[in-house]
Amino acid sequence: MPNYVGWVKQADDLYLPAWLKDNLKDTCTCRSPMENYYNDKGCITKRRCANPYCYHKLALKIVGMCDILQVKGIGEATAEKIVKSRGLTNHYAALPEILQEKPRISLYTFLRLSFIEGVDTSWGEVTDTYKTLDDIFASYKGKYRTLLDNNKELLYEGLKYVDVKMPKIQKYKCVLSCTVMLSGAIRGYDNRNVFIGCINEVMDGLVDIRIAEHKRATGVAALIQEKDTPNRGKAEVALSHGIPIMSPDEFKAWVVSEVKKKLDNMPGE
Repeated sequence: MPNYVGWVKQADDLYLPAWLKDNLKDTCTCRSPMENYYNDKGCITKRRCANPYCYHKLALKIVGMCDILQVKGIGEATAEKIVKSRGLTNHYAALPEILQEKPRISLYTFLRLSFIEGVDTSWGEVTDTYKTLDDIFASYKGKYRTLLDNNKELLYEGLKYVDVKMPKIQKYKCVLSCTVMLSGAIRGYDNRNVFIGCINEVMDGLVDIRIAEHKRATGVAALIQEKDTPNRGKAEVALSHGIPIMSPDEFKAWVVSEVKKKLDNMPGE
């Protein structure tokens, strides 16, 4: 069993069986060494390129950014061309190449776009309390602190390419917080984030609705999709786990109804 925990270059890995070493590439497509990660049980759980500026890794992050920002038509090959032609060392720097203007996004979305390795769920625990990147680095002491410190230069460089929205001062206390899945396009809205953002803004702090990053069988209040959207993927999960499927209008009506019920049940002053 390996007597270390962490990353080791495959070429220097004395514990990797010969048959496995022969079937795993020891160099990335960028010609840098590959590394294996050993957990405390001596098992390899992850692999990566040792080069932090690997064009393949940066390209994958660019594709991920496009997915979150609902940008179509950017695949790995196109992303790699952008990285190589511009000599990028920060994937955020690709944003001017794929968008006509700076995206106006929340701090939560900005941190999601970082794709910092080791963040196991979401950035909610950070952005629920701290509203700017400066605030985070000044005061945050949670479990992601080391990861943030290790990526401080990446994040501050990334700020040059986005317009981070300051959170609106909320008039009311939040009474409904939930996560939802969405499937397909939402008519009348540029993308799903805009749809959910509009509901949160209109409700003026009474609700905090978030979008699940992947299809989930638990922890979601509803699946939102147009009535003519085929029942595949997320819908199959929702149907098999009793998750309500609502049209956008039905969901908006449900939000209003839930908020009204919670406000009616609040004790008077």
